[in-house]
Amino acid sequence: MQQAGKKEDPLEQPFSAAEFPSSVVTTLQTQGGAVDQVKLAVKSDLAPDGKFGEQWLLVDPRDLWVIERHNGTANLRHKFALDDIQDAKIERCVGNGLIQVSVAEQPHVLLHYSNELTARFGRVAHYLHSRAENGPDFPVPDPDADAHKCLSCGRYLLDTSSKVCPSCIQRGKIFKRLVDLARPYWKKMALIVLLLLAGIGVDLAPPYLTRILIDDVLKIGSGGGNEYLLPWLVGGLLVIQVARVVLTIVTNWMTINVSARFTSGIRDQLFAHLKKLSVDYFDKNQVGRLMTRVNQDTEELQGIVSQMTTFASNILLVLGIGVVLFSMAPSLGLYVLIPTPFVMAAAYFYYRYMQPHFRRFWTARWRLNAMLNTFLAGVRVVKAFAQEQQEEDRYHQRNTNLLKSRLQVDLAWSKFFPLISFAFSAGGLIIWYAGGRAVLADKISLGTLMAFLSYLGMFYGPLSNLTHISQALNRFLTISQRTFEMLDEEPEKAPAQPVQRTRTGGRIEFDRVTFGYDPYYPVIKDISFNVEPGEMIGIVGHSGAGKTTLVNLLCRFYDVTSGAIRMDGVDLRDLSMEEIRQQIGIVLQTPFLFYGTLAENIAYGRPDATPQEILRAAKAANAHNFITRLPEGYDTIVGEGGAGLSGGERQRISIARAILHNPRILILDEATSSVDTDTERQIQEALNELVKGRTTIAIAHRLSTLYNANRILVINRGRLEEQGPPKQLIDNKGMFYHLVQMQTQLASLDGVAAV
Repeated sequence: MQQAGKKEDPLEQPFSAAEFPSSVVTTLQTQGGAVDQVKLAVKSDLAPDGKFGEQWLLVDPRDLWVIERHNGTANLRHKFALDDIQDAKIERCVGNGLIQVSVAEQPHVLLHYSNELTARFGRVAHYLHSRAENGPDFPVPDPDADAHKCLSCGRYLLDTSSKVCPSCIQRGKIFKRLVDLARPYWKKMALIVLLLLAGIGVDLAPPYLTRILIDDVLKIGSGGGNEYLLPWLVGGLLVIQVARVVLTIVTNWMTINVSARFTSGIRDQLFAHLKKLSVDYFDKNQVGRLMTRVNQDTEELQGIVSQMTTFASNILLVLGIGVVLFSMAPSLGLYVLIPTPFVMAAAYFYYRYMQPHFRRFWTARWRLNAMLNTFLAGVRVVKAFAQEQQEEDRYHQRNTNLLKSRLQVDLAWSKFFPLISFAFSAGGLIIWYAGGRAVLADKISLGTLMAFLSYLGMFYGPLSNLTHISQALNRFLTISQRTFEMLDEEPEKAPAQPVQRTRTGGRIEFDRVTFGYDPYYPVIKDISFNVEPGEMIGIVGHSGAGKTTLVNLLCRFYDVTSGAIRMDGVDLRDLSMEEIRQQIGIVLQTPFLFYGTLAENIAYGRPDATPQEILRAAKAANAHNFITRLPEGYDTIVGEGGAGLSGGERQRISIARAILHNPRILILDEATSSVDTDTERQIQEALNELVKGRTTIAIAHRLSTLYNANRILVINRGRLEEQGPPKQLIDNKGMFYHLVQMQTQLASLDGVAAV
């Protein structure tokens, strides 16, 4: 089985001569290189003199090349054997940056680049540095791994959460997928179409009856009309109006029902898929952006789906009336079409013109939502540092950007629509003139002209509405594309046939684990250790050393870049997510409580727990006493995040939740670092109860909390510095000893200050 997290070596996808300018290829070949051997190629946008230009950095299995290209010719500037490169780094300069290598203890600047390419050349420098440390087998990076470019055309994306720019949206595929999603509603949609056809038939009848009324009943100027038809015709018009009302109500009800259920189903799919995505996806996407996609975009999609029914009705009505007009008076029918080509051409150009404005509007909207979500999540920090005005200014700026983009959209439409109305009004005047002359020449009857004008109003109205389709189509395709992009995000990798175990021992093994949130910048580097069932180990180290990252890997919030983590001898990647999460319980430094009762929060991991089980878990966590002192006891409602409780109380609820979950493996991530001494004692007593008989991994800055640990692991800059029993590590006087000494000195200073 291919291990999750493994990156493909670009050597498996060799470059071709077509990917480089011919002069660069010629220079490389002249110097003894070969294009098909190149495994890394990055182009700079600055010349050696600092002006805009072109330089290529190429790497093959043996050498590094820098080739300058100017006015169609290319020259070799640098060539170094990879084995001679001792180090590499990038440096920021004023307005640009540079990449530098060290060869024979001497620095050499390879080339300069604009700041836009910093991340790209940073990856190259990291690769060269790591290759010098780890040897030629170090994996080759993709310099553009995180570039926010369209996968189709390569343009930079305004909305960095998208993968395809609106210009490259494959409309046919989107419509096909939407049709597939709409399959459960086909019968109702077919009924809606039949109702639309019936409605069009009803709409076409009144002008025809009006024609009979004028020509056969009233007979203006000739006398002798068929008076007995008058009540029947008027009654028929009344029946038609009633039928039109009934059909409209039924059609609207069914359309709203189908569109609401359709978009509700998509929203359910989005949320169901969202919970399957890895933590890495949420790290890279702002909460406000995701909320906009799941809630607001789907809400707009519902309105657009309903609007599409109106467009379908308008199209059918235009076709039906067009047939009637030409059958009534073919010569006048030709005059009707005069404004149509101009209107359709204007609608097309308006569609193309408005595309970038719509994109700016959607981007401004999710940025405003993201900012608001960030403010609400960190409102206590904002108030603590008295930064309300700064946040108000930021919100005002983003709101102003949203206003400007919305005004661009609405004002453009306010100018376009009157011009369309004028074109259709002019078409009506043409019919009045041509039709009036035909009546005077006795070529058509007055009733025919009046019916024709009635049909004309019915014809131009829907045709005018169809010009809105460009605006709706823009929104529809973009929202659909964004929706499908989220649905197409790859969920957490799960084995096809997960290993099933009847008993969990709790043994953990880290086997040469390397990991980086960016795989080319590892945070954890080649770490190996074992934890025996029932053993308690402590993990210590400076901030940023990688302690919490180890926990994230054990919970499989992320997959290792290389190496393996095993639980009872089975690779985590061969276990189902449910199996992993059932066996692991975690108590965080800052516990999160959901809005609801205390009982519901304690039972979050086991919703079917009985009140007696909840009570026992709370007592074991030293939480029962403070809960019973609250007015509502276990039914007390707490705010989101645990608002209304102290930090120690929230922590004890979190411990009770872990006790009730009854995991085989327990993770304590700084569980007592943010509380006072008395609360720490109570929490420590609860933890002593919790860890009994469990494999426990405890991360702590307060080293005193690890007094009962069997072993201590000391992490330093992503590597395992030392491990062993606490007393042994102190006797060794290594890094752990210095950490203990430092904390002891700080505690002494605190005691003196208190005195």
